[in-house]
Amino acid sequence: MITNEMSGSGGDYLPYMFHSHQIGTLVGKRTWGGLVHTADTPVFVDGGSMIAPRGGFFDAATATGRSRTKA
Repeated sequence: MITNEMSGSGGDYLPYMFHSHQIGTLVGKRTWGGLVHTADTPVFVDGGSMIAPRGGFFDAATATGRSRTKA
């Protein structure tokens, strides 16, 4: 699978699962790794809005400094 640093969301999760299930080799640059869930936020009184993270994906192997994607 070919990856790059511009991938986000499912573009992070698919290579992760591809690698963890040993389906094949990852080639390219490490993905951003920011698989974060956002949800609807109420509109502000002035019509503005914002997006806030509500949940994320965590991998203990990544947290310990081991790379999950080799370039």
